[in-house]
Amino acid sequence: LAPTPIIAGLAESVGMKVLPNPPGATGDYRTRLSAKVKATVEAVASGCYDFIFLHVKAIDDASHDSNLGLKVRFIEAADLMVGQLVRHLQPHGRCGLIVTGDHSTPVLYGDHSCEPVPFLATFTDNVWREYVSRYGEAEVIAMTDVEIEPPAEHAGVPEHASLRAASKDGNND
Repeated sequence: LAPTPIIAGLAESVGMKVLPNPPGATGDYRTRLSAKVKATVEAVASGCYDFIFLHVKAIDDASHDSNLGLKVRFIEAADLMVGQLVRHLQPHGRCGLIVTGDHSTPVLYGDHSCEPVPFLATFTDNVWREYVSRYGEAEVIAMTDVEIEPPAEHAGVPEHASLRAASKDGNND
């Protein structure tokens, strides 16, 4: 699932099939991570794929824009997304799971750099045991089917139908 042309092109260049982007998977600040979870789980359930690459671009974009608050919020949203992905993959048996970044992009630098990136490789059944036995409230939230919306308040990003910006009086209605 690669809503940006460069990632889709890289995938095709190594022989991967690029799946259609689900509605709301924009590859920018307006992307709906829950749509990516749903499309990934559907692809696994189809039995047609032995590897699925799901790309989240918004974290990198926030770094390029030097927007620390937005980067933190997208990392938190991606954390919830991984939790929901693991939970929804459980009925499909043991699935490999790799969580990583393709490069570092420090907010203060605003561009790609050469630092190492975090890397997690495991199987969903291992993650689930650790997840249930070790974590708390935030992980319980990840166990629900809430829509993971993009952060609504961030500078320099145009209003979009899926975003609810705070009004001047602070009312989000």
